[in-house]
Amino acid sequence: MPTLQLILFLSALWLFSLFVSPLQGAAPSVLCIVDRIICAAGYVCNAEKRCPGTIITFTAATALLIGGLIRVVLPLFAAGQ
Repeated sequence: MPTLQLILFLSALWLFSLFVSPLQGAAPSVLCIVDRIICAAGYVCNAEKRCPGTIITFTAATALLIGGLIRVVLPLFAAGQ
């Protein structure tokens, strides 16, 4: 996993698990791990075949990040009203 994706994934997983639910964060985490294996297998065969695994991993990490941020930011707006 490239360093930037690893940083994004781990910080998103931490944020989501801390503020939403560790169990709900497990599903996208397993998806990321499986997709990294698919990406590695595709990279061994042909470098162009790694793209689907990379896209799915990025999408799962982004979903974790957005879910965690929504859970953090929404109460801030509700407190201001």
